[in-house]
Amino acid sequence: LIGGIVLLGLLIMQSIDEKVASDSLESQKLNLRVAAMILQDSYPEFSMTITEDGETTNLVMPEIPDLSSHEVIDSIGAATGQTATVFAFVPAEQDFIRVSTNIIKPDGNRAVGTMLGKGSAAYEPIMSGNTFRGEALILGTQYVTQYSPIKSPAGDTLGILYVGIEKAQVAAVASEIETRIAIVGIIVAIASAVLLFLLLRWQLGSLRDLGQTISRFVERDFSEEVSFTERKDEIGLIANGLLRWRETAEKIEEAEAARVEAEKRAEKERIDQRNRLAHELEQSIGQIVASVRQSSNGMQKSTELMR
Repeated sequence: LIGGIVLLGLLIMQSIDEKVASDSLESQKLNLRVAAMILQDSYPEFSMTITEDGETTNLVMPEIPDLSSHEVIDSIGAATGQTATVFAFVPAEQDFIRVSTNIIKPDGNRAVGTMLGKGSAAYEPIMSGNTFRGEALILGTQYVTQYSPIKSPAGDTLGILYVGIEKAQVAAVASEIETRIAIVGIIVAIASAVLLFLLLRWQLGSLRDLGQTISRFVERDFSEEVSFTERKDEIGLIANGLLRWRETAEKIEEAEAARVEAEKRAEKERIDQRNRLAHELEQSIGQIVASVRQSSNGMQKSTELMR
């Protein structure tokens, strides 16, 4: 039971991890749309296209504006609750530099002036004019991100609009859900184990008592009553079977006792008959002896008379 609950919990947790990761990627699509709309409100020359499935594409503006006040980025961060950055393309470096961001470096300052880096997972897609959505390493920290290119009316890539969330925050959400599931699973496992223990004890306790009754019956001890005969389950079926066993055994004992009694009576009758025959024989022999003795006496008298 516990093994099944653990396996089910692991499968649910795996599904949660996949779902949270998928939702976090999908949320970047919404966050980018919010960021693009805030940028458009601040700079009317900025234009974009929102597709039927909610994808924000074709980010176009004449040039990357001065964002050094970071008000726009902070507004985006406040609206999405996540990180946001505007990059500008540096032709000499063939790379993108952060001109405004709410990502904070370990020293406590904004990561303004840092480069995207050609080793970034987003570099090649952006250079090809495509949007990148996925995990990326930013200043040593893993983020779930979306990078969309900002192009000039002529189609040249001027910069990047980025939104993202630390992967650790996504993992924390999944971990919190998994912890709750684990707690519920443990409670369910303990409650189920206790219930199963009580149920088995109720069942096996009855079987233990019936087993002791069977042991007594095997020793031909039918003195105690059979328990659980009123139950309607298999335990009751076994108990009623033992009751019939006892009744049959008692009938057999009665028949055996009657047979023994009959044999005793027959043996007594045989002994009485032998004794009677012996007595009758003894009487007959005594009569014969007396008759012979009487005849012998008569013959003796006759002999004396003749003599």
